[in-house]
Amino acid sequence: GKGWQVVGGSGSGGAEDGSAEVPTGVAAGGGGSGGGGGGGVHVTEERLKAVLFLLRDRARTLADFAELSESFFIDPDTGTGTRTGKEVKGDDDDESVAAAVAARAKMWDRRAPGLLEAALAGLREEFGDGSGAFPGAEVKRVLKGVLKEFGKSGGDAGGNVKMKDLFLPLRFAVSGRGGGADLMETMELLGGEVCLRRLERLL
Repeated sequence: GKGWQVVGGSGSGGAEDGSAEVPTGVAAGGGGSGGGGGGGVHVTEERLKAVLFLLRDRARTLADFAELSESFFIDPDTGTGTRTGKEVKGDDDDESVAAAVAARAKMWDRRAPGLLEAALAGLREEFGDGSGAFPGAEVKRVLKGVLKEFGKSGGDAGGNVKMKDLFLPLRFAVSGRGGGADLMETMELLGGEVCLRRLERLL
C-alpha cells in the first residue's frame, strides 16, 4: 500500500481543514498547484474523493486504486530509455525492468513528430502557466484546434493524424500510463500546471 492516511473529515480527529497525507513523491497538486519535493504532500480529502470517483469503474480493489491513482499524487515514471523516477524494487528482475523500459519507449515513439510540441504551445497560449481553471471541455477544444491546424500545416505526419495520435502520447506524458480514466477528466483533476510541466518535461 501507499500508506495514505485521511486525517480530516467528520469524526477523524485529524487536521481541521479536512485533509489527507500522501507521504511520498511530488505533488500533483489540487486545482493546478505545482509539485513539491520529498516528504509529506498535503492533499485535501475532497481531492481524494474526486480521484476515487474518477476511478470508480476501474479500481475494484484498494491495490487497483493505489496503482491507478499514483500519478495524481506523484510524478509518473516516464523514462523511455532507462528506468527513471522510481527505484527498482527487490521483486523486479532484469527482464521485467527491460520490458517496462521497452513498453515506455514504444508508447513514446508512437507520437507524431511535432504534434505534442504544437499541443503544448496551444495549451500555453490558452491557459498560460496553467495556474488558473483547466476545464476538460476547454482543454479538448484547444487540442482539437491544434490537431486541425497541425493537419493543415502538414506537420511531419501530414493530414493523417487522428485524435488518438495526440491523446495516446499525451496521456503517457501526463500520467505515465497507456490507458485509464477519461483523459480530459484526468487532466482537469491533475490541473494545468502539472499537466503542462509533465508534458514539457518530455519534450
